[in-house]
Amino acid sequence: MINKFYRNIIFGIFLCSITFLLGQNNPRKKSLFIELFGAGLNYSINIDSRLIRGTQDGSGYRFGFGYLPAADFNLYSIPIEMNYLYGKNRNGIEVNIGISPIYVNFTNEEAKIGFSKYNLLTINKNKYVLAYYGFGYRLQPLKKGIMLKINFLNLFDSDISINYYGLSFGYKLN
Repeated sequence: MINKFYRNIIFGIFLCSITFLLGQNNPRKKSLFIELFGAGLNYSINIDSRLIRGTQDGSGYRFGFGYLPAADFNLYSIPIEMNYLYGKNRNGIEVNIGISPIYVNFTNEEAKIGFSKYNLLTINKNKYVLAYYGFGYRLQPLKKGIMLKINFLNLFDSDISINYYGLSFGYKLN
């Protein structure tokens, strides 16, 4: 079971997300999307926003919550990213850099031993951090509507480097 500290972090992110999404006086371009694979590893629910009000392109950020269920462990991730979007129209090239703190809840000792062979940067017995950078293509409407994106990422820490990809689909809110 996920401990109280992480439950509070997840709940806080959820509350901030609702406030972020429902803010009426904030005309920043925002998107809510699901990413398969990518920085959240298996799948993640994410929020993306441009930093400059009223622009379709430029600097932005994204954060989310990911989950990877397995027979011997459950993995939770929180992708946090800074990105830059080139392209003022519907089509854009995205360049990103971020980190993905990971919490793994092991159900048995064998799983912990098997997981340790990946040499992830260990903070504690079941807490890890992966960094990443990448680029991709984003198709989004000029106003509200369906958005799609594909990213190619390099996930890494001090010992490993994994080339990975992510496929996202969601809704641009404004």
